[in-house]
Amino acid sequence: MAFHIPDSNLTLYDDEDQLYVTGKTYVEVESTLEIQCQRGLLWCRNNFLLANPDKFQSPTINPRDIDANEKGSVLTIANDKIKLLGVNTDENLNFTQHISEICIRASQKVGILMHLHNLIPCQAKHILYKTAIMPHLRYCHLVWNFFKSSGRKIERIQERALHAVFKTTTETYEELLKHTKLPTLRNRCLQDIAILMCKVKNNLVPSYISEIFTRKRTRYNLRNSDFEIPRFDTIRYGKHTLRYQGPYIWSKLDNSMRELPSLSIFKTNICRVDVEDSGNCCNLCST
Repeated sequence: MAFHIPDSNLTLYDDEDQLYVTGKTYVEVESTLEIQCQRGLLWCRNNFLLANPDKFQSPTINPRDIDANEKGSVLTIANDKIKLLGVNTDENLNFTQHISEICIRASQKVGILMHLHNLIPCQAKHILYKTAIMPHLRYCHLVWNFFKSSGRKIERIQERALHAVFKTTTETYEELLKHTKLPTLRNRCLQDIAILMCKVKNNLVPSYISEIFTRKRTRYNLRNSDFEIPRFDTIRYGKHTLRYQGPYIWSKLDNSMRELPSLSIFKTNICRVDVEDSGNCCNLCST
């Protein structure tokens, strides 16, 4: 399909494809999207594949609040919300619904763990938490975990789960984390962002990810010379994006950390770092 629609912005996944179009007006976007969709459907027919119209989704992201009802604009298949690879969002890039669903699923499993806390040993409960509950709280968290309110919700769920694991109600969250040698979910997210930036620096990611960031080109070996920290106009579409937070967090790491020779060594060392305290690098969490 990528060869059949060469001039499109096309992303291919295992079980779904995604077209995206940018433009200054809704009419321009709709016209281009319609042409590209027709090409995609033609490719499916020529290859004896059947497209499922029930799964078609077409949200519009409008950071400048352009009037959708402008003259001549007739978005016929627009959706307010969309689900991509298990992550729900809306036209304003708001992940509130997705976070609520995560909290519901994880809380249900924490409830089961609490009912069983007298029947299974502590080590087994710890394994159950890490394999059956934690993946819900960390799935694609680089995409949606950019707000203080969402962070509080998922941290409370982890705290409840650890109380169930150790059968205690008196120990603080920090004490429970020391017992399990786990970071806070917020710190784990920041560590994963740093790991992603290490992959970008060492050319270990696909081009569509590395193109998000801009490398600095300088003859001098400066401390913050790896990536450009972009300027931003808005919080939601600027400061609360991986394009900004990735280079910012990377620049706050010690130079010795950023110059580690391999990804495996970097992963081992970053897990020991409290990234939250590295110069208040996660300034987004205070908003």
